[in-house]
Amino acid sequence: VTGVQTCALPICENYPEEPPTTKFVNQKINLPSVGPDGRVNFAQNTQLNQWNSSMSMMDVLKALKGEMASKKGLNQPQEGVNY
Repeated sequence: VTGVQTCALPICENYPEEPPTTKFVNQKINLPSVGPDGRVNFAQNTQLNQWNSSMSMMDVLKALKGEMASKKGLNQPQEGVNY
């Protein structure tokens, strides 16, 4: 994954008991935990699938960064292909 990726992490009323709804909002990205609409499925990310109230938005970003680093070989959409 190259370039700058933009995520939205709106906080719900029950945060941190519930995770923030996380979505990539600009350029499409191909990662196992990211759906075709850009939403992050926490169940598909080994660092986020056991969300608990001690976790933070920084944990979300670090987990996504780690997933990007470990999946460098995945084919990515062409630059400029957006959600």
